[in-house]
Amino acid sequence: MSRFADRLQALLHTPAVEPSAPDWSPILVELGHSGAGDGLVRVEVSAYSEGRRHPVDSGTVEQHRLRAYVRDRIEAAFRYLTPGADELVAFALPRDWLDWPVDRWESAPDDATPLGCVYPLVVTDHARRKASTRHVLTRAWKRLDSLPGARMHRVECGGPEEPGRLRMRLRRPDACLAGFGTAPAASRTRPHFDTSLTAPAPVIVWSRDGCGSGQEDCSGADGCTGKAFLDALDACLTAVPPAELPRRILALREEADAEEEHWAHGIQLLWDDPRVFTDPHAVAAAHARTPVA
Repeated sequence: MSRFADRLQALLHTPAVEPSAPDWSPILVELGHSGAGDGLVRVEVSAYSEGRRHPVDSGTVEQHRLRAYVRDRIEAAFRYLTPGADELVAFALPRDWLDWPVDRWESAPDDATPLGCVYPLVVTDHARRKASTRHVLTRAWKRLDSLPGARMHRVECGGPEEPGRLRMRLRRPDACLAGFGTAPAASRTRPHFDTSLTAPAPVIVWSRDGCGSGQEDCSGADGCTGKAFLDALDACLTAVPPAELPRRILALREEADAEEEHWAHGIQLLWDDPRVFTDPHAVAAAHARTPVA
C-alpha cells in the first residue's frame, strides 16, 4: 500500500511539460488561382482549435469582392477558436502572390485598421503544404524550439551567393530565418527567394518597400534601402525566439502604422510551423496509464 501511494503521488504531481509548439488558435485563409480567369480567386477559410480543423467557408470570388469576402469569413472563423487562446491569421498563397499586402487589408467594414495591426498575421507558400515539405519543416521547428533568438541569414543586393550555396546554409541545424533586402520579384535575388522556399527555410522576411527595383548596379552599400532594412531587422529580431516572431512582427507593424518614416513599412513575414496546422485526417492514438497497471 505504501508503494502504491508513493507511485500514485508521483503520477499525480508530475511537473508540467512545456508544449512542443506555440499555443495558437489559427485561422487559415487559402487563396488560389481559380482557373476560370484572372478576375476570379478560389478561397477556402478554416479555423483550427484543439487539434481539429473546422471548415468555415469556401468559394470562387471576383477580385473586387475578395477583401470583403475574406474579412467576413475571418470574423466567422472566430466562433471556432479555443476561448482565450492566441489567434493567428495565416494566408496560404500561390508563389506569385506572396508579396500581396494582405496585412494591409481593412479589418472591418467600419474600421480601416489593417489586419496586420490587429492580429498576428503571416503568409506561406501554398506549394509548401505538401506532406514531404511539412515533414522536413516539422523536424526543423523541433530544433528551433531550443533557440533563444532568430538567427538571420542575409540576402542583400550586393553580390548574393549562389543559390546552391544558400540552400546548403539554410539546411544547417541552426538555420532559421532568411532576410531579403528586396521584394520576391526582384530579378537579382528571385532565384534565392525560390531556393529559400524550397530549402525549406522555416521563416522568410522581406520588405515590400525595400530595394524593390532590383537594379543590377545596386551594390548593397550604405545607401541601399534594402541594406538599411536588414540592419534594423537583424538588430530587432536577434533576441526573439522563432516561435514568437508573429507577435513581434505585429508590434512592428503597429509601430510602422503610427510612424510615417518607420523602417518596417511593408514588412512581410513568411512563417511556417506545420505543428500549428494539424492534419485534419490524422487520428491520435490514445495512451492510458494507470498506477495499478
